[in-house]
Amino acid sequence: MRKSRNYDAELNALDKAKQLRQKRLPQLGELVTACAADSLSLELLAVALLDLKNVDAATTEGWRQRGAAFFQPRPANQLTATIICHAAQKRMLAARHRLEARRARATRETGR
Repeated sequence: MRKSRNYDAELNALDKAKQLRQKRLPQLGELVTACAADSLSLELLAVALLDLKNVDAATTEGWRQRGAAFFQPRPANQLTATIICHAAQKRMLAARHRLEARRARATRETGR
């Protein structure tokens, strides 16, 4: 005997697939905007997407991890701490350069 088909389940599956496809298009637009790729020309963006097919698996995995990290929310305090730390590093570097310049001047003056 032939197994009967469940038409309702097949129609529901097709409807769900159609809904997912319709949801993906706006998400792709949001992704392009979030990555600031909307400033690229359409031709350049198309070529970049087409070239993705020719990339090896290790590179693709690295890109996947970076993409996942891009969408992870960063806590505001972590971002603030990063900015403060960067500013402190810049100040320390500037102070180190000033100190080295003073030492070089002192060495030149004593050497005369």
